[in-house]
Amino acid sequence: LGVFSNFADLKEEFNRLWGFKKNRSIPVLFGERCGVFNTRAAPLSHPKALALTYMQALNPRETLVEWGRDAAALWDLNLLGLADGMLDTFITNVAFSLAGLWAGQVLFVEWGHHGVLSLLCSCSMVAIGAMAYVRTRTWLEDAVGVSVTEKEWLAHEIVKHPADREELVYDTLDVTIMPSSGKQHMTGDAEHQLNGRLNFVFMWICVASIADFIGESYLAKMYWNLSVETKSMMEALTPFNFKLYQHAKWEVTSLAIVVKSIQNLLFIMMASIFFGTYYENEELPVILMGAIGTACFVMSITKAVEAVGYSFTVLRNGNTARHKWVSEWIVLVLMIVVVTNLGIWLYFLPIMKSWNLPIGGCNAVVNQYVFPGKCKN
Repeated sequence: LGVFSNFADLKEEFNRLWGFKKNRSIPVLFGERCGVFNTRAAPLSHPKALALTYMQALNPRETLVEWGRDAAALWDLNLLGLADGMLDTFITNVAFSLAGLWAGQVLFVEWGHHGVLSLLCSCSMVAIGAMAYVRTRTWLEDAVGVSVTEKEWLAHEIVKHPADREELVYDTLDVTIMPSSGKQHMTGDAEHQLNGRLNFVFMWICVASIADFIGESYLAKMYWNLSVETKSMMEALTPFNFKLYQHAKWEVTSLAIVVKSIQNLLFIMMASIFFGTYYENEELPVILMGAIGTACFVMSITKAVEAVGYSFTVLRNGNTARHKWVSEWIVLVLMIVVVTNLGIWLYFLPIMKSWNLPIGGCNAVVNQYVFPGKCKN
């Protein structure tokens, strides 16, 4: 009896010797520990699950995976997916070209009474380009993590020790600071570290948003499908639950929609002033103006639909601190869209069709100053 330091150890050993308690090894104890991500056996291996997920994203109307999925949230991958990207590219390129052409006109040909306004519009377009660069670079820092996260997800089948598997899965689901390993996986402010965003799903959202912002609409729709299907896969194979998908999507796309809406507004304003000023003795390029007007109108409606869509996805579900920002953001986008359409229908279209201006006509001093070529004709 002197071998045992106290009675508790004696009772523990007695229970084990007589079979009242199982003698479990450290790996067995680890497997029974609460909070381990891989305690339940997955129906599929991680590589096969990831392959099926990507095939499902590329074939949204087929059923290739065994787990539940949100088929209504997927995009159809067809040639129509190129339309909004081509529209966005057309407006961006022509808007910057028109700003440069107008600035060259007032700087090297005739300063006129639109010189200051031309430089203001040119500086605004440069500011939009700088904002777009900063926005793209910011979200690209998270988007580039997709390749690393894929490797960590696939390495789950190679790593043998359960603790290493848990850490790999945890990194894929929600990158953070692992107290057990003492390894810091992320940088930045504490709020960004604790918002549950740095994971596989959010990285695909960033990739899709960047592709959509730069005009790669077809690839963007494929990336949106990948984010939705990856969310379903991870929720089926792990205890992770991505609760606020639409909130995260708004967080990434909100600034892009505002930037594109302001760019569209500046474009129609510059086009109205340019064609209403410098074509006093020349025939208006009606076909080009028709293409510009149609593109700006369709773009404004597209951004309005995207903004209003968040009222049915974000504002309708629950109530978080983000709801106030989303509602005010929707009002801001709709205001920009309304002003853009007023410019199209009240000024750009009458200039193109050689109609009298609906507000004040050419007798108004403001119209004579802003559209001298139009009013002299």
